[in-house]
Amino acid sequence: MKKILSTVGIILAVLIGTYFSTYAVLNRQNYEGPKVGGSFGESFNSTTTDSTWSVANSKAVKSTAGVLHTFNITNATLGTAITLYDATSTTDLQKKTISTYGAGTPGGSHLLDVAFNRGLVVEATSANVASSTITWK
Repeated sequence: MKKILSTVGIILAVLIGTYFSTYAVLNRQNYEGPKVGGSFGESFNSTTTDSTWSVANSKAVKSTAGVLHTFNITNATLGTAITLYDATSTTDLQKKTISTYGAGTPGGSHLLDVAFNRGLVVEATSANVASSTITWK
């Protein structure tokens, strides 16, 4: 009798474990981690820079309020010369500096999670721009 109860208990434990692990896999959302001010499943926008960028490539990438998430330097060999502004255009007289990356900024991901109110402007401040990706929403 003990053997039967023990065997039934093991089978029941295996079935319950299988049920919950299958349920977790089938009902899992594409979880990408917590997002600032958003819900799961929201995605970030991005733009990239490379060595061909110059002051002429400076641009507004978002014209309304949002959150600047990361500045990822993928190739810092040329140096970095980028300033990120809370502004509506590169000529906006009321622009506020969010962050500046100059020569010597190490490569890698720089987590910011900074809110901007007016828009997001990416400005190349020299001809030597590192390859990078900027993410926001």
